[in-house]
Amino acid sequence: MVKTMPQSTLHTRVMLEQAQRWFTSPLGQELLEIEQRLLDQILPSCHGDLLVEISPFSTQFDYERCPITQQCRLSPLLHPHCPPPALVAEPTALPLYPESASVVLLHHLLEFCADPHRTVREAVQTLAPEGRILIIGFNPRSLWGLWQRIAAHRGSGPWSGHFLTASRMEDWLSLLRCQPEGALYDRFGLPLQPRAWSRHWRGMSQIARQHHWPIGAIYLLVARKKRAALIAQPIARRRLRLAAVGTPKLVMGQVSKSESHE
Repeated sequence: MVKTMPQSTLHTRVMLEQAQRWFTSPLGQELLEIEQRLLDQILPSCHGDLLVEISPFSTQFDYERCPITQQCRLSPLLHPHCPPPALVAEPTALPLYPESASVVLLHHLLEFCADPHRTVREAVQTLAPEGRILIIGFNPRSLWGLWQRIAAHRGSGPWSGHFLTASRMEDWLSLLRCQPEGALYDRFGLPLQPRAWSRHWRGMSQIARQHHWPIGAIYLLVARKKRAALIAQPIARRRLRLAAVGTPKLVMGQVSKSESHE
């Protein structure tokens, strides 16, 4: 008997394929270049043994500025043009040991997965103490988020995904014993083609970057996993043993007053 693909899984695969085609467009390529520049601001300060990138798209980020030499890329879908090494795995069941990764990058993954909170929890579980989790996502509190709400633009490109705010990500990470370090925003303005966007929105973009306005189309959120707190065990009270004359004598071998005069 041949098993059929669940309808929800099929719908997700269709959305991802549409978004993948969108990332090959001039607008999608420009967005990837902006995301690369954001990563270049964070990666030089990342250290450790293993960097894991989890993305549903066949993007090829450059990690040349990252001191971590061992890198692994995971995806929920098989991409024929994905650079090796690549593993196909469910984001909620990663084939990694707990606390084995120094950096985990979630690239536009949460917008297209069925259980984003569980996905974040799984990523944090694979992160070593003091390791960093990087989340790149679309910002619903932007002109791109407003564009997504227009019914005519749904069902194609990234507009079929579920945009999540960086503040919600920070709340989730705080509950998972992570300390948010901040977020970088970029690509201000409407989702127009690069030439039209640069001509009309260049001035506003410079002002928004200078003042760190959280209204960019994309954000790069950074958080650090805290070390487990050491809980001090209560010291048991030493029991006293009464001497024959009624003078307290400690079990630990301290000399009583009567013995000190001898």
